[in-house]
Amino acid sequence: GLKIDSTVWRARIASATDPKLLLSVAKALHGGTIPRQEFALAMRYTAAAADPVAAKEFQIKLMLELKLQEAALREIARYAETQAFAGMTPERRVAFLRIADTPYAFSFGRTPSHEPLLRQLAELGMKEAASRYAWMLLDEGAGDVAAARIWFEKGAQFGSGAALRAIGYMHMRGFGGPKSAPKAVRAWEDAYRQGETYAAYNLHVYYAGEMESTAAVMEGAPAPDPVKAFEWMQRAIFLWTNAQPIT
Repeated sequence: GLKIDSTVWRARIASATDPKLLLSVAKALHGGTIPRQEFALAMRYTAAAADPVAAKEFQIKLMLELKLQEAALREIARYAETQAFAGMTPERRVAFLRIADTPYAFSFGRTPSHEPLLRQLAELGMKEAASRYAWMLLDEGAGDVAAARIWFEKGAQFGSGAALRAIGYMHMRGFGGPKSAPKAVRAWEDAYRQGETYAAYNLHVYYAGEMESTAAVMEGAPAPDPVKAFEWMQRAIFLWTNAQPIT
């Protein structure tokens, strides 16, 4: 097939801000009316956008499709400071943010320099940002544990299964309070109900008796059980392949 160097147009779409231009490109690509190789032709599609917010939504979707996740998130952060964003209804704002509130959108290498971006997005109510920001704060127990717990709890309130799983991890490790297996198990079960695969795997490891613990930590918690361990592994596998918890 036709081989092209996508660097130039990827950079262009990452920096483009004209919603009419981006809307037309997004519609053309998403609608399959033009092949990707004809990006130059797509950029000539300049039909006016009837809804500027829809144009911005298409821009974000297109950037994500082009694997420009960090650029898309930074554009959301920038747009969130505009009058257009402030003028949205609460329902429209939630729907707009949901476009990029996914593990895929946040699947880029993170460094301490990303903390301000993640915090800004978390403050907007994005669950993935809250969870990832909290992990950066936690720093395996060496960071600001209290602040991490606050943001994990906010992430859980936003609907993040990953944040619930992390809360269970904190209970099991004793970060920010005494170690508690019962609280960890409950958090992991709640996370599993949110579709969190690794929570199911954690429960498999727990019931298999492979988590180091003491009698005090285990007090009031379910005992290890090889049958339950097998069941939780089956649930984890099902989630990996179906992305839905077994009810």
